[in-house]
Amino acid sequence: MGEDVDGFEREYIFCMWPGEDKLTPDRATEVFSILANTQRPVIFLTPRSYKLWELPSAPFHPATQYISECHMSDYLRVYLMHHFGGGYSDIKFTYKSWVDAFATLRNNPDALALGYPLTSPTEFGLSKKFDGSAELEDYKQNYVPFGIGHVAFIFKRKTILTEDMLNMLHEFLDEKLPELKENPSRTQKDYLNKVLPDGSVSNYPLDYIEMGPDIFHKALYKHKTRIAHFDIQPLHMYHYDLPIDGFAEKKKHFAEAHLPNWPFI
Repeated sequence: MGEDVDGFEREYIFCMWPGEDKLTPDRATEVFSILANTQRPVIFLTPRSYKLWELPSAPFHPATQYISECHMSDYLRVYLMHHFGGGYSDIKFTYKSWVDAFATLRNNPDALALGYPLTSPTEFGLSKKFDGSAELEDYKQNYVPFGIGHVAFIFKRKTILTEDMLNMLHEFLDEKLPELKENPSRTQKDYLNKVLPDGSVSNYPLDYIEMGPDIFHKALYKHKTRIAHFDIQPLHMYHYDLPIDGFAEKKKHFAEAHLPNWPFI
């Protein structure tokens, strides 16, 4: 893709499956819900297509050849938001339009990003290295009212926010690169001290979420007054109790209507 592609102006929503394993029927249903309900153009990235978005002028960090597929998803969402902008959604069941969300961010010249608001001091889910720290308490008191969730959001491209986020991520990977070369990822969801299928304990040097929420929220905190809120939160495993009428039937409908045409199962 060329550097002139503006994913925010085109209202692209990126979602991705960077691993070689096939989507389950349940996951494929969630992809179709994003395609059908956001009412915006969706760019679905796979191992065969995400490299097409790597710019010659801004190559992926060399550590990306050693990280897990889940961490590659964390990397790509930051890379794409900086260089192209637009929306991003995890593969979760989506039942809301994003049309007004894009319009809200476009009509707010001071805002650099938009997402669904955090509703709890624990919802943003930083890694365990923050447990008991003064920094975590600061986040809870001073960031939560401004913050947004990590699984669905929209960013304007090439802003001070996206630049900070990408720089933080690259500095983190610079530091971890020697260890990653010694202990590259061995599974799709590898993390330090994970018990692997062969019974061994992983020496992969990254916590499961420290490339994602840790960096995402740290960058947003620096620019917390320039974040807009809009409810584009998808459903995921923590939302068992959401009172959405007909949700089970709606998901069943998507499975029956679309899965016969899904080529990757």
